[in-house]
Amino acid sequence: MLENIIILISVLFGIWQFIITKERAVRVILVIQVAAIIVLTQNMDEGNYLFLLSLLIVALHVSTNAELTEQKSQILVSAGIIAFGIVLHLLFPYLARHGLLMVIPILIYIISIVSDWKGIKNELGYLTFMNFYAVVMLLAAFN
Repeated sequence: MLENIIILISVLFGIWQFIITKERAVRVILVIQVAAIIVLTQNMDEGNYLFLLSLLIVALHVSTNAELTEQKSQILVSAGIIAFGIVLHLLFPYLARHGLLMVIPILIYIISIVSDWKGIKNELGYLTFMNFYAVVMLLAAFN
């Protein structure tokens, strides 16, 4: 039940971020992430593959976008850990505890927001969406 509420909030947040964001790459990432969450409710594997695609685009966007600041490198680390957790889930679906890895990107997200959220203003939409996904994976580890 809590996961469904988080999924609904994340979809609404993704749509809202899509509306207010002007950067094309960020909008593409948000569309893929929203689609991934919607597909995830019907088919876990296909949703995970779509989300992996969005994480790949996040990594490309952040690494090719101007200079690689400390906060942007934190985004790369978060995307990598979430992707690793998804791959573990796809390869070993019977091991539910890999969701505990999601504590790391959630903490990185909180530190990034607290330290200087204006430095990642353009990335804030998909970064928040990534962390909604991480929270859902973390909650699934306890079910």
